Amino acid sequence: MRNVPGLEAIYRDYKNKNVQFLIIYKSIVHPGTNGVIDAFTKEERIKQLALAKKRLGTTVPIVSDSLDGDIVKALESAPNAEFVVDPEGKLVYRKFWHDPATLRTFLEERVGKVDNPTKVADLNMKLVFPKAGAPRGLVEPLKMPGRMAILNTAPELQEDAGAKDEAPPFFAKLLAEADRKALNGGEGKLYLGFYLDPVYQVHWNNPAGGLSFSINDPNDAGFEPVVGQTPEYKHETDVDPREFVINFQAQKRGAKLRLTVRYTICDDNGKFCMPVEQHYTLEMTRKRGGASRAGQWMTELVGDPMSYDKNGDGLASRDELPKQRAMIMLLHYDRNHDEAIDKVEAALFYDMTRMQQAKSRAVKKDELPRARTGGGH
Repeated sequence: MRNVPGLEAIYRDYKNKNVQFLIIYKSIVHPGTNGVIDAFTKEERIKQLALAKKRLGTTVPIVSDSLDGDIVKALESAPNAEFVVDPEGKLVYRKFWHDPATLRTFLEERVGKVDNPTKVADLNMKLVFPKAGAPRGLVEPLKMPGRMAILNTAPELQEDAGAKDEAPPFFAKLLAEADRKALNGGEGKLYLGFYLDPVYQVHWNNPAGGLSFSINDPNDAGFEPVVGQTPEYKHETDVDPREFVINFQAQKRGAKLRLTVRYTICDDNGKFCMPVEQHYTLEMTRKRGGASRAGQWMTELVGDPMSYDKNGDGLASRDELPKQRAMIMLLHYDRNHDEAIDKVEAALFYDMTRMQQAKSRAVKKDELPRARTGGGH
């Protein structure tokens, strides 16, 4: 979001110089940020794209990746990468973190400079966050119990055309995370967050009984159901996430469970209030693709990147970094965008990581909010 005004300025200077611009809207790297979780359908993706365009205030054309991330996979893209392709289809410029200043320099060299280049200050662009119909910030966020991994989840969508038209959309979307013990089949921590999708402009109806969930194992008749219920709230409505942290143990690694959630929702425009029951497949496996709750990536990167400096030149280059982690390490360490990490960059990021860890602390079992966990394991 910080770089969109810079891109907008470049777009206005070069859009009439045979340079085409596209912003690719893809899966969300840090789900839950601003209350947004990945779309479940193409229709939802298009609505989220329109909302993003409105919030960013940009006139740069935006297109959507597929729900399976085909464009990202093909380009081996990072969360905020940029690419330039020449008229013959050759990739001539690539950055793993979008930087308007270096992009402008590249275009000046490749296409030519412009007279009176547009400045960001000339645009007067501001992020636009539409005012919610219901208040937020009334329900205190849960304290997270240390490092957790986002799980693979899938909504049970109606496939029959008639049933699909009758079924309500997933107004509230699930974000599930587990710690290492739970992922390995032991007793650990499981996080469940239900976020209202802002594209639907709805709010919780608290007097109707709150939100409840249950987890079952369809393949294990002896599995004791895990249930949870939100507490009673004094306020009638809000749009804050409904969150649970529970002690949990699956019967085996990679278990596929069925989660049922029930809640009552109301439209901000006063057109409807309705009870909703929906289902998910909850798989006790880590979601691939680099997704993490905002800020969680810091704990994943603890360590000294300079240990990968094989030739002793004082730089940990992309070729020297572990292939499976090079992209994400460069993304957050490489401040001058030269595809390498030097000692200063490593030290700066280490200090950020240490400060983040100092602010966080593990939540003990007896600190778990009983009113929110129900009769869980």
